[in-house]
Amino acid sequence: MRSVHLLVITIAVSLLCGNAAAAIWYVHPDSTLNSIQVALNSCSSNDTVLVGPGVYHENIVWPSTQGIDLVGEWGPDTTFIDGDSIGSVITFEVATDTATVISGLTIQHGYSAESGGGINLDHWLASPKITDNIIVDNYAYWYGGGVYCIYCEPLIIGNTISNNTSGHDGGGIGCWKASASIMSNVISGNTAVYRGGGLECFRSLPIIMSNTISDNHANWGGGVSHCGSGVSVFTGNTINGNTANSCGGGIYCYEFSTANITVNTITGNSAQEGGGIGCFWCNPNIMSNTISANTAVQGAGIGCDDAYPMINGNAISANCSTGICCKEGSVPMISYNNISDNAGYGVRNLDGSVTVSAEYNWWGDASGPFHASANPGGLGDPVSDYVDFVPWLTEPVGVEEEPVIEPAQKSTSLGGIIVSGPLRLPEGKQCRVFDIMGRIVEPTTITRG
Repeated sequence: MRSVHLLVITIAVSLLCGNAAAAIWYVHPDSTLNSIQVALNSCSSNDTVLVGPGVYHENIVWPSTQGIDLVGEWGPDTTFIDGDSIGSVITFEVATDTATVISGLTIQHGYSAESGGGINLDHWLASPKITDNIIVDNYAYWYGGGVYCIYCEPLIIGNTISNNTSGHDGGGIGCWKASASIMSNVISGNTAVYRGGGLECFRSLPIIMSNTISDNHANWGGGVSHCGSGVSVFTGNTINGNTANSCGGGIYCYEFSTANITVNTITGNSAQEGGGIGCFWCNPNIMSNTISANTAVQGAGIGCDDAYPMINGNAISANCSTGICCKEGSVPMISYNNISDNAGYGVRNLDGSVTVSAEYNWWGDASGPFHASANPGGLGDPVSDYVDFVPWLTEPVGVEEEPVIEPAQKSTSLGGIIVSGPLRLPEGKQCRVFDIMGRIVEPTTITRG
């Protein structure tokens, strides 16, 4: 029995000693240790560099030591790392995981002739947690004026990312084949010459959740630009006041984008085409969003150009021209939306070689949409030719109350049916196949699950 007590005491002492090994390196302008770079280079794994208030003119290269926390003592309003427009403020050229943290700092005046003016995650496994910072007034010539990430999985949470510029793509954030989690940030006032004023995701699979993305500008995708297949999640964001010279004022989806765009508020954005959302050569899922008061010459709410999106359960209203505009062989599936009070057509199809399916929508009146020959008595938003709008809904799509979730009960009578063999559809019908997560899978690439 005595040996058991000794074993417990030995383990407890070892744990205490292990925890005590982590050091805190305090940096202050008036201290002997007044360089953040020197402090980082002095760290062992799991140490913290605590930075006192002041302005630090540094271009930091992150060391290979794992698990360092770089923290502003009193937050970003008092602690500044200034790149002096001569290099990126912080550069990662080593692998890290999210145990590495950058928090509570203002990161400003960075410059890169390549990518990542503010923070440059220039390693395929550089995946720190970047949280509660202000990332402002940085510039990159290629990608990511504020933050750049390539082939990595960083957490970018709770930051203010504003007034950054890219000479090409991703004014605020630029992701290149990265799976970043970008959540609860304010991304505003950023500019990119080409794509993604606020955020560019090139062949990336990000999670973009609960951000405010506003007043950004680019040629394509004023707020957000995305391309690439796979599951990318855009949900719970407020996307407003963004502008694009060409397509996608709020969001621009292109080149095989299959993003799930759900439960966002997309308002007050503008572009030549697709004021709220612009779709080019892609098939995203656009579901349960509020898309209103956007402006465009074609498709103020949603513009489709050779695109095949699923548009389901949205409120598409009060846009300053057509709610949804389709051209160049676009065949979206439009159903169970509230489409009303748009300044032009509710749905307009400019390509007479295809018919757009827009059945089971509410058009603003129980009499259905107005069409000069097919429904001249309709008092709802007008529809153009080559739009199949019959049948329509006679009342708006409501918002159901949250159901009461009961604990699961075990049952001995549960069973399942496995169906195999070919799927044959009646002539002229179309099919979309979903997996258990609600993601569209193509018939040629179905996998188990």
